[in-house]
Amino acid sequence: MNAHAQLPRLVQCVERPHLIDKLREAATHDVMLVCAPPGYGKSTTVAQFLEQEAQPVAWYTLDSRDRDGFMLDRQFRRHLSAAVGEDIAQPGYMAGGQELATELTDRLRNQFSTPLTLVLDDLHHIEGSASATAWLNTLVTNLPLHCRLVLISRMVPQLPYTNLVGQSRIGVIEKEDLAFTQADISPLQEVY
Repeated sequence: MNAHAQLPRLVQCVERPHLIDKLREAATHDVMLVCAPPGYGKSTTVAQFLEQEAQPVAWYTLDSRDRDGFMLDRQFRRHLSAAVGEDIAQPGYMAGGQELATELTDRLRNQFSTPLTLVLDDLHHIEGSASATAWLNTLVTNLPLHCRLVLISRMVPQLPYTNLVGQSRIGVIEKEDLAFTQADISPLQEVY
């Protein structure tokens, strides 16, 4: 199992240790939300952070086709299968988003015990989709203890925030956290 096979390829990135520390703190929660407008380096920063982790990562970047909960589940399982080196195919029967996510979390809980990071990037593509949102909320609610879920989005997704915050299950990184500081850009000024 190659722990980092699915991470986005990073080339000449600015090192931002203070931001990696914030991500490390947010990662102490079951769910980590990284939310900011385009261009803030959400995916790059999360990839830099996860590169330092030893556990397997299932990274899936969503697109508009994932507004269907069935398609989202199928594509995510394909990436998850590659991360764990085992086929995590959908069940043979047709099911809705909630049922598929419940079956997926049950399998993760019963078949795997090693820590695993699940990443859903560009989550804003499912905004307004009832079936994909139901899938996501079920995944979040039933997430096994050995799994960490990282959600990357341009907008705040529809999640059960009251429960997540009340149970201290969510860590949030926002645009203010991702904004470049003078210390971040000083090395660039020396080069250019």
